[in-house]
Amino acid sequence: MGQASIGLVSRTDSAEALNIANTILRYLHEKGVKWCVEKETANVLKLHEKAVPLNEMDADVIVVIGGDGTLLRAFKNIPKASRPILGIRVGRSGFLSDIMPENALQAIEEVLKGNYQVEVRARLRVTVNDKVTDALNEALITSSRPAKVIGVKVLTDNTLIFEGWLDGVIFATTTGATGYALSANGPVVDPDLDVIVMVPINPLNLSLRPFVISINKRLSLKLVEPSPPANIIVDGYSFLNVGVKETVNIFKSPQPATFLRLHAYRRDFYEKLREIRMRMT
Repeated sequence: MGQASIGLVSRTDSAEALNIANTILRYLHEKGVKWCVEKETANVLKLHEKAVPLNEMDADVIVVIGGDGTLLRAFKNIPKASRPILGIRVGRSGFLSDIMPENALQAIEEVLKGNYQVEVRARLRVTVNDKVTDALNEALITSSRPAKVIGVKVLTDNTLIFEGWLDGVIFATTTGATGYALSANGPVVDPDLDVIVMVPINPLNLSLRPFVISINKRLSLKLVEPSPPANIIVDGYSFLNVGVKETVNIFKSPQPATFLRLHAYRRDFYEKLREIRMRMT
């Protein structure tokens, strides 16, 4: 990659993450590498002259230090989702990141040498009228009124998949299948499969189970009378509210997410899954 430029994003509520960020930035400075820092991180590190808003960060590689939430926020806000991200895991949840803190500098060195693989992950596009957003993990559609169920019908190509009353519906990517969808009794999905996992949450119809659907399908969700309005939450962030006259469309995004992976530090999917299960027991 030569003299690639590096953008850095870090959790700002973690002393460990901020220490790693400072160590990486000192290393980049010593190597003469062009770098910038996401604005909130820069403010905490008192590097105001290097601050760049995340939605304006145009570095060749973006290094994200934190858990899955920090990484999802980065993908949601960077100007180009095709911009590769290297995740360094700090925090309780780090399924999306392979690099452990003790290997951070070695990983940066390998990236600067060009010793990496690019991994492309599908995202879901969610549209309502002219409103558009993308989900790397999942889109959740749930009642905007606490303790109230919503009535929905979900279709693909104008064919009804199911109709019923429930707390909500999760539409997850293969990447997001190990997140909220898994906690809601969704299936484990091998990372080599490209699918949409649809998980009904607490349906009144007890026979309603999760669905695994080709990512090439276009899905639509409509509320049915007399359902209360629903809130769409995408990768943990509220997107918008919808009513019974609106249609939520879910399909494969034309803009996938791009990760940098290093062979020496790559963790097997099922190994990471076992680690999560052990932490939860």
